[in-house]
Amino acid sequence: MPPAPKILLLSLSMDSFSYPTEGRFQLRWLQRRPLLGLMYVASALKAKGMEVEILDQSVSAFNVRDLIARLRKGKYLFAGFYAQLLIKDKVAGYIKEIKEALPAMPVVVGGPGQLFYEDFLKSGCNIVCLGEAEDTISEVADYLKGEKPLEAIDGIAYQEGGRVLCTKKRAPIGNLDAIPFPAWEMIDLGKYHDHYILPLRKPFVPMVTSRGCVFDCAFCSSPSLWGNAYRHRSAGNVIKEINGLVLKHGVRYIIFQDDLFGYDNDWLREFCSLLIAKKYRNLRWMCVLHPLVFKDNPGRLIGLMKKAGCNLFVFGLQTADPVLAKRINRNPLEAETLRGVIKLAHDNGIMTSIDFILGLPGENRQTIRRSVDFVLQAGPCLVNFHPLRIEPGSKLWEEYQGKSACEFSYKELKELSHKAALTFYLRIPSIVRIISVMMKKTRSTALL
Repeated sequence: MPPAPKILLLSLSMDSFSYPTEGRFQLRWLQRRPLLGLMYVASALKAKGMEVEILDQSVSAFNVRDLIARLRKGKYLFAGFYAQLLIKDKVAGYIKEIKEALPAMPVVVGGPGQLFYEDFLKSGCNIVCLGEAEDTISEVADYLKGEKPLEAIDGIAYQEGGRVLCTKKRAPIGNLDAIPFPAWEMIDLGKYHDHYILPLRKPFVPMVTSRGCVFDCAFCSSPSLWGNAYRHRSAGNVIKEINGLVLKHGVRYIIFQDDLFGYDNDWLREFCSLLIAKKYRNLRWMCVLHPLVFKDNPGRLIGLMKKAGCNLFVFGLQTADPVLAKRINRNPLEAETLRGVIKLAHDNGIMTSIDFILGLPGENRQTIRRSVDFVLQAGPCLVNFHPLRIEPGSKLWEEYQGKSACEFSYKELKELSHKAALTFYLRIPSIVRIISVMMKKTRSTALL
């Protein structure tokens, strides 16, 4: 029997330096999260009987020369890069050097950076997976084994005769429960951490319970990647995955990073009830929430989430100014609604964090002041102010590509973000809340 085809999946680290210098100057100590998308692709390939290896540069130092040496020796069916938007140039640089050294080595790219598929193809990439990759990558492997014609694969881009070709768009996966769980057994979870999440415990994993978003925020590229359809896994399927993570891998914390966690409140109630019934003593979790996620009786639902182990809500409010909110296709009532939700969360012992984007269309010092005043009055535990990065694939990208959306430069927005954060964190109530959280975390860790 011939050996199973071998595939190397790669994740390059997100750093601010040119791609040949990694491994020497990276500031990795603040956050190292395993890439969920890469784990899903690995499990899809393993389900097809293929041998998969993973190299994650955030926890394993290697450069492009090391990679070429490994590919030369390993007899791989293909090398697959998970391309994030912020490192698409770095990925393209790696591909170019690999193809110069090993012209016959097939290279495949997927991930959010797929929006720049032409750049990857020009660098020498053979195939770019567009959209969800679990089914696509398996068919790409079949093609490279000589079992399927390339043009018969939906959802890919490739070059032929100097022309860039895109096949038929692949339909979204209808039944998310049918997707194999991520291949967590392939990585060392102990190497990952996230110091931005104060109540986090190790080992931890990111998870998603749904895909897609019904909203159309102008700054977000999610609709370009997932469409506007909202699909969620069954609550039972999510609990089954959690059970394996706790029992097999000793996971003690879960970061739910859905675009719309709990948007279906009935689903959220069922999920929390099932999780409570499991009686996991040491499991806690956090989630990213839309400010309007709680549609009826929010106090009762938030209490249920607390009982199920949730200890942190992260809200993407982006702005407290109602005019700016409307300009980015957000509900201008979100800020006032969130004020009440924050109080309910704190009453139930759940930490809160709010994310803001400075530099949205029409931003000025008055609108920034409105957002700062909001957090000073609403009193979340944590707050993050980010200068606007206009994402490819978003509506703002279509309108403002290559230019500022407001009166401030990017450098000025960084300074204003820093100043806004200091205004919040240097106040006595903010300091007391953070110290209280850290003391509670220390006490709970000592008791385990």
